[in-house]
Amino acid sequence: CNSEVKYDSEKHYRDDIFYGPIPTVTTYSETVIAAPNCTWRNYKSQLIFEPRQKPLRFQSTTIIFPKRARNIYRTTLNYSVGCAKRWFSSSVQLELCEETSPCVIYSETL
Repeated sequence: CNSEVKYDSEKHYRDDIFYGPIPTVTTYSETVIAAPNCTWRNYKSQLIFEPRQKPLRFQSTTIIFPKRARNIYRTTLNYSVGCAKRWFSSSVQLELCEETSPCVIYSETL
């Protein structure tokens, strides 16, 4: 059985963020040289890359508070930017937590 869980919670935070220098395009220029009365063209493009600090991986956690305040659900996602894909799919199982102890409902490293 597959189900989809959507939630909108203010209890959302990110931790374990690891930054690294990533070459990023900071300047782009293009020069076109055209001869008069001729279809000849000469193109020159230039890209300038500079290292920028970008997050390589992080952990994202959302805590869900249902209608009954004694039931607390928590989801955790570990995300790595190194993958070529910019999307991911996951499944979430929600289980009732004990009142006296916290529980991690979902944890996955991508």
